[in-house]
Amino acid sequence: MATTTRRQVDDLIGDFQRDLRRASTRAAKTKQRAPVEQAVSERLPAHVRAREAFVRLRQVDEESMRRRLRLQYQPWLAAGAVAAIGLIQELALLAEANAFVTSAGTALAISTTIALIRRAEKGWLLEAGVWLREHPLRALLVGAAAWVWLIAAALTDQWEVLASSGLVGVYVLAAHWWRIHRIGHHPQTPAMSSTVQVDDIAALWAEHIGSRNGAASGSWLSDQAKTEYGREWTIHFKPTGRGLEALEHMVAEISVALNVPKRMITVGPHDSESPQLALLRITDSSPTAGIVPVDVVDGVPTIMGHPVYDPETGDITVGPHSDGVGMHTWGLYRPNSLLGGYLFGAQKSGKSELLNLLALGMRMSGCTIYWYVDGQEGTQPALQDTADWDASATAELRRIALEAAVIVLRVRMRTNRAMRRKGFTPTPSRPGLVLILDESHMTILSDYRRIDPQAQHLDEDADPAGLGTWTNAELVNELTRIGRKCGVAVIAASQDTGMGAFGGDGNPGRVIRGNLFSANVALMYSQDAIGGAIAPKAPMSVTELPRGGGYGIAANETTNEGSVEARRAMWRAGYHEDLGALIQAVGPSLTLEPEAARAVDLALGGVYSRRHDRSAEQRAAEDAHAVTAFLGGKLGVRELLFGEGSSVAPRPSAGVVVAFPNVADFVEVDQSDRDRARDAILAVLAAGPQRRGDIEAAVRAELGCSRATVNRALDELAEAGTVRLVAGQRGLWERRAA
Repeated sequence: MATTTRRQVDDLIGDFQRDLRRASTRAAKTKQRAPVEQAVSERLPAHVRAREAFVRLRQVDEESMRRRLRLQYQPWLAAGAVAAIGLIQELALLAEANAFVTSAGTALAISTTIALIRRAEKGWLLEAGVWLREHPLRALLVGAAAWVWLIAAALTDQWEVLASSGLVGVYVLAAHWWRIHRIGHHPQTPAMSSTVQVDDIAALWAEHIGSRNGAASGSWLSDQAKTEYGREWTIHFKPTGRGLEALEHMVAEISVALNVPKRMITVGPHDSESPQLALLRITDSSPTAGIVPVDVVDGVPTIMGHPVYDPETGDITVGPHSDGVGMHTWGLYRPNSLLGGYLFGAQKSGKSELLNLLALGMRMSGCTIYWYVDGQEGTQPALQDTADWDASATAELRRIALEAAVIVLRVRMRTNRAMRRKGFTPTPSRPGLVLILDESHMTILSDYRRIDPQAQHLDEDADPAGLGTWTNAELVNELTRIGRKCGVAVIAASQDTGMGAFGGDGNPGRVIRGNLFSANVALMYSQDAIGGAIAPKAPMSVTELPRGGGYGIAANETTNEGSVEARRAMWRAGYHEDLGALIQAVGPSLTLEPEAARAVDLALGGVYSRRHDRSAEQRAAEDAHAVTAFLGGKLGVRELLFGEGSSVAPRPSAGVVVAFPNVADFVEVDQSDRDRARDAILAVLAAGPQRRGDIEAAVRAELGCSRATVNRALDELAEAGTVRLVAGQRGLWERRAA
């Protein structure tokens, strides 16, 4: 006990000496500035000089004695106020006022004062107001004790007894107040209640955080304030610490020290932007506790009053933070740039719904298109039905989409140089292109190539763009490396953040991961704590997030100025039961600019023009047909599993010699098949406009030819001007009138 008391005395003496030194330093600086300030001050009006003098008088350092003891002497101020009322009461009684009226007046004064202090939400009486609201029985006891003491003072002249009982009453009634509002220097292990109350937080912080050696040593809390969803405190750091940067990595320790769940705690920068100040927020009721709906207000999808896409900032609104302060956003556009990003989350984490929400924001921008490339061959109808191109059906198609995106990038590079543009600014006629790579690791790591690199020299003109021999990882690397300034971006979603999911530890895997993580990174629930921890600046473990419901944390978020930072708070994404219908209701899908579309078609055999030829229903029917063909021995296992090639007879078993056909005979037969296919196509279209998938099914059923033969025959008829696409109808073909 003696040691503790001695430490307190030494600390107070140290504070006094430090304040004295600071006062001397300020006095010396003031003396140096005095001639100039005096000259300026003499020109000011008298009332201005008086106000400035009062301001200087009130300027006190945050660590001064008066500031440190502000809460400790408030009970004595209350006792002084009661004594002042007692003196007024005595004067009234000496003036022969009615005793009952006087008693009623004192009771009214006490109750009114307590009621006014209870309503204090800021300022000097903030802590007193909180204490009275949080402890109504103690407030009633204080008011009753004050009134009884005043009645006793009116009925007796025993001032010694009154004074003694008054002092004892002040100590007894203020004991709880002093217990939770301690001076910053206190014993290391004071007795504290295991049940943490709102006004215990400052004491717990000082005991377990501020008193420890480390980055937050000497820190303390002040200026408790009520927010819409909880409370916040100002954190004060000593000039020798690392401030907020160090505190952001101590959330787990703060959670244990304050006995508050980690997900309810957030620390962030102070509004004053002072590096010696920060904000601690504790949430007791959160806007993320229930489903966060996507509402439609005057035809505009919104989340808690914020439009899903904000054209002024270029941001897509994702949802509210758990502490109710601000909304989490996904940066889509910045000056001269289109941004992508990365989504990490396990199954049932809400990752798919978040992709749908991002797609809604892109459609709302009015200047963005997206291609859906799903490694699981298409599992999201909302994206399949609304994308400019659903390229998920096969490994080959996913590969072709990557090549097409690189072609668009290259065309826009040439266009930018021709028009002397330093970046990309989207317009409806030249929209931004975003590739949504769902289960991205399956696409990036695929070893499928259209052209064998070893055989490329046999046909140099087979791939004009020179992309057929690239790996998928090399194509994605090209898109993430230079796509931002050319209006092409990648949003990748997967259950892995390790280097292996991006193509390996070297190039291009490291470059892909680095470029994706430099824009937007969203981490959602997963039991893979190691995978989630690999993401940069993750404020908490993904295993601590609630299961499902779209909860997430931001590892990276690109600001309006282009810098990358992360808000240290959990968020919850907005939800709508039918985002696909909402996306379609916002507006139609745009298309690529003519020069990019033509380049893709010429390099890849008209694939962009034919992207809508088969609807989702037709693709489902084709899948059923493929299974039937496989069971009937007409489709190989590789074609069934990976969607490569066409329905052909199975290879003969070993030991059977098969003659290799003459090349001339093969070409002749192929040409003959196309001639018959062209006639059959014209016959099908004689009944009216048809989609490519329907044409293909009818011709193949009649002739038994391959899908490639029908497609080549239709392309030849289109080039000859015999058939054409119906204007305004996606993928619908008709015969041209003679």
